[in-house]
Order: sequence, then C-alpha cells, then structure tokens
Amino acid sequence: MQTRLESLIEACLNTTIGFVISFASSAALLAAVGSPISFSQNMVVSAGMTVISVARTYAIRRYAQGGLNQAIKRIAGVIERKLKCK
Repeated sequence: MQTRLESLIEACLNTTIGFVISFASSAALLAAVGSPISFSQNMVVSAGMTVISVARTYAIRRYAQGGLNQAIKRIAGVIERKLKCK
C-alpha cells in the first residue's frame, strides 16, 4: 500500500509528464484549427489543468487504496469466522 506522500509524489510525477505533453500539444492543435494561443495563455490554462489533475489523481489513488484494504479486511474477517465455526 502506498503512503499518502507516495501517492502525492506519483500524482505529481504523472501530472508533470502530462503538463509537458499538454503544453506542447495544445499550442499546436489550437493553431491547427485557427485559434492560436499565446505562451502566457497556454501557461495559465496548462497550470490550472495541472492542479486539477494532481487533485484528481491523488483522490482516485487514495480511494482505490482504501477500498482495496477494506475489501481485504472484510474477506479476512469472513475467513476467520468460518475457521472458528469448525
């Protein structure tokens, strides 16, 4: 299981890679459809989406880790009860 800090580090690393890809591709894609974007506009949009992405990734990771641990504890409890009945 990941610690909260490890989850945050993973989310930040994943998002940093996504930021670089997004920053480079958004300028090219918007220019291709006739809506060029300035460097500063691209930075603001990419930074805002990066904050949202870090929060989303962190929340999903923590939820998944917690849900998995709860399921394991429930299964272990059922097994323990079954063994005590025998």
